[in-house]
Amino acid sequence: RSGKAAPLPTTAQLVAPRLSADGLQAAGVIVDQSNRGDVYSLDVKRGTTTRLTFTGTNHNPIWGPRGRVVFGATVDNRHGIYGTESDGSSNARLLLATDTAAVPLSVSPDSQTLIYLERSRIFVYTIGGASRPLHEPAHGREAGAQLSPDGKWVAYTSDESGRYEAYIHAFPEAGRRERVSVEGAQYVRWAGNGRELIVWNAGQTGNFSIRSIAVQTAPALQLGKPVALFTNTSAQLTDFSADGAHGIARR
Repeated sequence: RSGKAAPLPTTAQLVAPRLSADGLQAAGVIVDQSNRGDVYSLDVKRGTTTRLTFTGTNHNPIWGPRGRVVFGATVDNRHGIYGTESDGSSNARLLLATDTAAVPLSVSPDSQTLIYLERSRIFVYTIGGASRPLHEPAHGREAGAQLSPDGKWVAYTSDESGRYEAYIHAFPEAGRRERVSVEGAQYVRWAGNGRELIVWNAGQTGNFSIRSIAVQTAPALQLGKPVALFTNTSAQLTDFSADGAHGIARR
């Protein structure tokens, strides 16, 4: 959180790693020489990896409740979003078939709702039901999204203002909406206590400041002024831990 970097004890080249809720594991993709990606989980203290996928082209893993890993994949030319156990104890299971390659973004605390990205739009899928756009209509391209720890709010990013910024509104019905960031944001993460959002840009784009915004959701939504934590110009930061204490990045 102070910006001090320390290497993880591994040589694994994880693409877009994401941290588990307890911060003890990371999930990411390792790309082989044929440019095919497989999902791996990484023990961040020991540096050991566990391979989770063995078929298809796999990408963009995230963490669901109870240590499950959810990821996008194309298997036999069919696109979809899959789920599996982070210890490799089960085969991946198809959660949702999609028309094009889709990126999972967030899973609700009860595992019944999946938020994902397809064709630069954010969709909401309820298990056993149908998908719907998060916004109708959408203004501009959308990117990352994450449900709050209590599942009652969603934070996401959109370039509707002319550049990517972070927004927040109630969930599942949109209701009141507020812009969170003030100087650009392509990534947004909730702290595990639901009282803080951390926003930042991609490592090669725009403002490099990682910022914290205090959030109060009851009795009404109130946002604090963004506070700069540190400036990052040398690494691709891809996630922040639920306690807000540290992030994970690639150099």
